[in-house]
Amino acid sequence: MKSLYQNIRIFQRQTLEFLVRRFFSSALQKRGREVVAVFADWFETPGTWLDVGGSWGFCAAELRRRGFDAWVVDVVKPAVQAVPVLIYPGDQLPFGDSSWNVVSMITMLHHVPEPAALVREAARVSKKYVLLAEDLDGFGGRFWTILRDQIFNLEFVGHPKQFHGEKEWPVFFAEHGLKLVQFKKVCTRLLGMKIENGFYLFEKTA
Repeated sequence: MKSLYQNIRIFQRQTLEFLVRRFFSSALQKRGREVVAVFADWFETPGTWLDVGGSWGFCAAELRRRGFDAWVVDVVKPAVQAVPVLIYPGDQLPFGDSSWNVVSMITMLHHVPEPAALVREAARVSKKYVLLAEDLDGFGGRFWTILRDQIFNLEFVGHPKQFHGEKEWPVFFAEHGLKLVQFKKVCTRLLGMKIENGFYLFEKTA
């Protein structure tokens, strides 16, 4: 029998999926194009790309449009799938070592209860690059960053809140054999609201 906590978590996600399917898919598709435009020219040749936690697949769809062989893996089956989403249990990524040219985690790592474990897995299945996009605390500080994310994701119960500062992410990734080779800070908008995002490209050191 599901606990009250589990039922609330399921209700939150189901409500979010309904809203995206019914009202917000076009806005998120546009945001996907804007997000990918930030880093697409960091890569000379389109190759294989795994978007971990890519949910509805709007970023992966834009990457495909630009010539990348992009796929999505996630722990939840979304109601809208711009590209097919492979579901996995959330522990070990279901791929061999060095399987993908690029592995990305786009504004999702703060939702992961144990981000270090996922970063290790991303590094394991990547041939060379791991790309991170994360919300920073530029507008309103950490309190507003967390509250805004809870509102946009309807995740008031059970949000892991694994946010880090702009200079903290490179240190965190370096602990897992990844060095920073590109960084860009961009102000994006979602539903008209400003969000300061950091885009980090890491390279495997071993």
